[in-house]
Amino acid sequence: MEKQQKTTGQQDTNAALAALAAAGNSFANAHSDRVADSVQRITALEKKLQDEQQRGQDIATEIIGTVYDQLPLMLAKVLVRQYINCLTGPETADKIGLSPDTVKNYRIKALAAFVVPEPVEVCDDEA
Repeated sequence: MEKQQKTTGQQDTNAALAALAAAGNSFANAHSDRVADSVQRITALEKKLQDEQQRGQDIATEIIGTVYDQLPLMLAKVLVRQYINCLTGPETADKIGLSPDTVKNYRIKALAAFVVPEPVEVCDDEA
């Protein structure tokens, strides 16, 4: 009888260990699935970020081309340095070799000359 109890106890222990192992495997699989899903989401977001960065670069290139096409060279240089390269007035003056006052005046002239048309709203429900 005592031997039978030991065997039954050992079987119970083995069954409990097997259940724990199965639960652990289930948890590990679920965790692995969540990690894989997270990696896929991160990869998709990184791709989206790269696409947006490329779009921003394309827009900047288009703006620079338009500025240089529509404005005298020095006015275009001032705008590009300040609004695309994010330089301050004194930094722009130093890079171009002009006085800060001249850079300020060129920026004012360039912004006045370089007008971006505003979108026109069309209302269909005028009475």
